[in-house]
Amino acid sequence: MVLVKVNEGSPAYQTVERSENSKRARSDCYQIDTLSFENKGKGGEDCLYLNVNTPNLKPTKPLPVMVWIHGGGFFSGSGSDLTYGPEFLIRHDVIYVSINYRLDVLGFLCLDIEEVPGNAGLKDQVLALRWVKRNINNFGGDPENITIFGESAGGVSVSYHLMSPMSKGLFKRAIPQSGASTCNWPNITEPLEKAIKFARKLGFKSTNTREIYKFLQSLPVETIVKLDVPVTFDEQSILPLHLNFGVVSEKKFGDNEVFFSGDVFAVLRQGIHEGVDVMSGFTEHEGVFGEMLGPGTFVCHGDDTMYLFPPKAFNIKIDLKSKEFQMIETVTTLWANFAKYGQDTRGPGDEPVGRPPRKWSGSRWMRKAQDRSEWRALEEAYVQQWTPFG
Repeated sequence: MVLVKVNEGSPAYQTVERSENSKRARSDCYQIDTLSFENKGKGGEDCLYLNVNTPNLKPTKPLPVMVWIHGGGFFSGSGSDLTYGPEFLIRHDVIYVSINYRLDVLGFLCLDIEEVPGNAGLKDQVLALRWVKRNINNFGGDPENITIFGESAGGVSVSYHLMSPMSKGLFKRAIPQSGASTCNWPNITEPLEKAIKFARKLGFKSTNTREIYKFLQSLPVETIVKLDVPVTFDEQSILPLHLNFGVVSEKKFGDNEVFFSGDVFAVLRQGIHEGVDVMSGFTEHEGVFGEMLGPGTFVCHGDDTMYLFPPKAFNIKIDLKSKEFQMIETVTTLWANFAKYGQDTRGPGDEPVGRPPRKWSGSRWMRKAQDRSEWRALEEAYVQQWTPFG
């Protein structure tokens, strides 16, 4: 694994500072540890690293690249090897990259001023993608064959990259999983009102955004992250599952780049970036989280990631002869082949995995399922520990 520091977290989006061979994870971006159930903070502000995992530094032919954008409701998660390790995917001769991006108020506060226009966490992702595009050839990767994929908030991110002018030309394929730009939950409709209420909850009563900006800068990070500030009736009615901060429509300030501006439906009607292959999907019982149910009942939100990445955080050992590993092989083959060929078969002209492909909205797709019990088998071991927005 190669660990790369991409910047110091400033809005200037600097170039790469350093890279190193490493087997130890760097800090997550600061967040409340939702897996501990103790509301303890973890991580730090020096967190914008990416991990590059390659099966071959000098392949005979450049390898396809898969860049993972983690979920976590834009307030938690990371690209850590502990949760999203490379072992399953790089067996299929692809380079796997995972990234961090700033979260919660640090990554998604919007004050409608030049210093804080919003969507900073998504711009962190763009920075990482630009680095991959420029440098992945040094790791045996093909800069012209990059696939971005992510689940939940990561799926929403992928969906927005398909429209953002900042992301154009940085990838060839995209896999949004269990999340889309058109979902209600990641889009913040009153960001300025939320910021004013956020400052008020911290004891600062002002509507002057520059004063709020200076006030928030003066506070330690521990006091401002994961502070609930529901504004709309909808947000108040779904506590604690609403998002305090998410994607906003930005204003243009001088020469600063804008990640996204406008109404998402209007922008989407104009089309996504031309020439990008897209494979999108969801779980059978999307919108349901594991801890809401008894074990072995549903295929819940986030369950699909267990078949893409080793569940190291849950200490689950996989028998290589089991039906569960057979399902892991099927899923990772489909994902890797989409990254290689733009379709989820075993290769151009080869027989497809599973059922024959059908046509839908101009794209090739197949229903992927073995007996539902195989999808549930891993879930039984971790369902009681799972959290929303995985």
